[in-house]
Amino acid sequence: MELDRKRKELILHFEVLLKRTDVDPQSRQILALYLTILRLSSLDKLPYQKIPDLKPIKEFQEERLPEATSNCGRVLPSQLSMGNDLYPLQMDSLISKSENMLRVEKPIRVRILRFCHKCNTTFGRDKQCTVCQHLVCKQCARHPSEKKKTRNFHPQDSDVLIEKETNNSRRLNQKISIIAFSKKRSERREG
Repeated sequence: MELDRKRKELILHFEVLLKRTDVDPQSRQILALYLTILRLSSLDKLPYQKIPDLKPIKEFQEERLPEATSNCGRVLPSQLSMGNDLYPLQMDSLISKSENMLRVEKPIRVRILRFCHKCNTTFGRDKQCTVCQHLVCKQCARHPSEKKKTRNFHPQDSDVLIEKETNNSRRLNQKISIIAFSKKRSERREG
């Protein structure tokens, strides 16, 4: 009854809207379509399937598992002891046996940003400036700045090799080799 009353109200509302002159033609067609649908469809004529009466559901009955499978997942705390043959836990394998543990040192990877030296714009993945179409060159600034590489000096005949023994914090004797460059070598660089 409630739906039928609402359907009649909608039909009256759509009829009033159709009589108005300020409604554009496209919405007028839509309203007419809705109106015909509402008039043709009555709740009595719609073919609903009758829902069969449900039989009362029996209360849920627990099914008991056989005794053999019910204790299958249980492990007694006494079986977890260190000396048991069934479940041996070897805790000493978790602790390293050597005191001097070697670790692999990997360099920290840092994302490097480059800035165009012409317009100070950040470069993207394509290494071409989006503003001035400049390609990355050595003049373009880099952040973080590049590490200074250490030079490998090879001693020459004129160089003096000084060896010194030092004691460090671990009390290990260590030989340090220091290369003292001769004046001739330093003059060659300046000239």
